[in-house]
Amino acid sequence: MTRPVHLWMCALLLAAPPAGCLLDPGQGTDLSGLDAGPEAPVPDPGNRDTPLPEDPGVLRDLSGPDAVPPDGPTDLPWTDPNPPDPGPDPLGDAPDQEGPTDAQTTCQAPPATFATLEVAGFPTEGSPMPPWGQGVLDGDARLEFVEETSSGHRWTFRMDEGFPVTVETDLPLDQSPPFQAGDRVHLWAKQQVPWWRDLVLVLWDADGVPRFLWHDAADLNEQESWFDCGGSPTTRLCPTVRALADGCPAVEDTCGMRFLPPVELLAFGGVASSETPVTFRRGEQGFNPSNGAIFYRVLDAYRIDLSTYPCADYPTEWIRALIRVAPPEALECDEARIGFSQDNAPGYEFYEICLARGDEAAVAEVQAIDPSLDCGVSGAFAKCGEIGAIGCHGDLAYDPTTRRIDDDTWKRLCDLSTRKSVLRMGGGHWVF
Repeated sequence: MTRPVHLWMCALLLAAPPAGCLLDPGQGTDLSGLDAGPEAPVPDPGNRDTPLPEDPGVLRDLSGPDAVPPDGPTDLPWTDPNPPDPGPDPLGDAPDQEGPTDAQTTCQAPPATFATLEVAGFPTEGSPMPPWGQGVLDGDARLEFVEETSSGHRWTFRMDEGFPVTVETDLPLDQSPPFQAGDRVHLWAKQQVPWWRDLVLVLWDADGVPRFLWHDAADLNEQESWFDCGGSPTTRLCPTVRALADGCPAVEDTCGMRFLPPVELLAFGGVASSETPVTFRRGEQGFNPSNGAIFYRVLDAYRIDLSTYPCADYPTEWIRALIRVAPPEALECDEARIGFSQDNAPGYEFYEICLARGDEAAVAEVQAIDPSLDCGVSGAFAKCGEIGAIGCHGDLAYDPTTRRIDDDTWKRLCDLSTRKSVLRMGGGHWVF
C-alpha cells in the first residue's frame, strides 16, 4: 500500500479542516525561513489489516514510581554489565483471579502525550508543502548558542559548511539535546513531507557517542527502518526505534480501532552490551536498568486496523519517541594543585603527594583512591620536606609515545586534588 498524496485536500485542510480529514496533534508546527532541496520518497507501510502475532519476548514497562533517575551515568555505553532477568512472560496465561491480570495490565497503555520538535535548515525547493523542507542534513557542527523561546528552547548549530540549523522544541531541558554552547557535534536529520511531516534527528558528541534521537514519523520501522543515520554501524552508531509484535487487542480511538504496539528503543543500535533492551508503549518513559544515563520516552505509537478506517488521508501508523543519553558528569579537578595537565607535557613517569606526618587516616584515604600509592617516602619531587610532611609515591599510566596520562589515572589524580588531606602534589622522573 502506498500513502496517497492529495495536494488539493491539503489546501482545503489548511483553510478549514473537513470532517474525516484529521492531522494528528503534535505532528509539526508552522515554521518560516527554511532553505530548499530534493524530494524524498514516501515509504510504503505495507499491508497491516490484521494484528501482528504475539511476541513472548516483550519486556514489562520499566517506568513507574520506582523508576527514579540516578545522579549520573552508571556505566559507559560499551562496557558489559549483567543484563537483568526479564522475568515471566507478561502476555502469558494467568490464573483465575479477581481484578486485572498481568496481561491486561500490560495492554492498558496510558494516553498519548504530546510535544513538538522542529528542525529548520532543510532545503525547501520543490517541497510540496512549504514552509517545511525535505531531504537530509548530515555533517559536523558547532553549537553556537541555546536560547529560551516563548514555548521552550532553541538550539542553533553552525554546520562546518557555514549554514545554520536550528532545533526548536517545547520538551523539558532534561529530555532535550544534552549539549552546551561551544560543543562540537555531528548532526544527521531526515525529513519528508507527504502532507503530514516525517522527521528524525540524531546528534552525536565529538567522540561519536549518540546523545539524542527524536523520531516523529508515520513509520513503525517493523521490518526495515526508513532512516539509517547516514552511515554503517561500523562507522557510526545509529539509535533504533521500532514497533514490536503485539498480542494486545485494538482499542477504539481516532479514525477507527488502533493497535498500540510496544516500541523497542536502543540508543546504540543494539551493539552495546551495557544497554539492556527495553520496550515502552505510548505515554510511557523511563531509564535503562543497566545504564542510568539513557532515558527513553514514547509519546505515541499506533497502527490503525484498516478494516475500521473511516478517515481519509490520515497516517495509518505513527511513532513519536525520543532517546537521550546524558553526558558524563563534569570532572571536578584542580590542575593547579596537581601541577601538570593530562597531556603531561613534562613527560612525568610517576607522581608524589604530601600528607601530614602521622596521619594514618589520610594514608588510608588516599590509598583507597589509588592503591599504587606507597607512603613514607621522602617526597622529594613534591618537596614534602619543606612543609614537614611525608611523601607518597604513585604510579602514572600513560601512552608511551605521547606520554598523555590515561583517563582512569587522571580521574584518580583529580580526586586526590580535591582532598584536604593532600597538602601538595607533583610529578617526577626516574633517576638512574
